[in-house]
Amino acid sequence: MCGDEYNGGRVCTVGEGIMVKFYTIKLPKFLGGIVRAMLNSFKKG
Repeated sequence: MCGDEYNGGRVCTVGEGIMVKFYTIKLPKFLGGIVRAMLNSFKKG
């Protein structure tokens, strides 16, 4: 993952910055929703 620091001796591109923001903000919510749905289905079954 690429933050504000240098990554492997090179500066991160804008695309990488967008991906990092996506993974840190969107992905946890997305995974949380999946986990909740799975838990609910297990409880019903």
